[in-house]
Amino acid sequence: SNECMAIFGEKYLDVKNKLATRRALELAGITPSDADLQAIAAGNVPPALLLSDDVHFNDDGYRLLANMIYGRMDKLGYLDN
Repeated sequence: SNECMAIFGEKYLDVKNKLATRRALELAGITPSDADLQAIAAGNVPPALLLSDDVHFNDDGYRLLANMIYGRMDKLGYLDN
C-alpha cells in the first residue's frame, strides 16, 4: 500500500482498506453482522459486500467501488469539462 502510494500518488485507491470498514457498510445501508465485524477486525472486506464465493463483490460492493472510483476521478479533475 505504501509502495503503491509512492508510485501512483493521488491516483492510487486502496480499495481493500476503504471497504474493510464499518463506514463502508454504513454507506451501503447495511447493518453489520457478527461475521462482518470479525472480517473488519481482521482487516478484510466484510461478507456483506461479497458474493458467496468470498472473492467477488456483490451489487453493494461494486456500487461502493464505483462511487470510490468516481470520487477519486472527480477529485483529480478527470471529469472537468
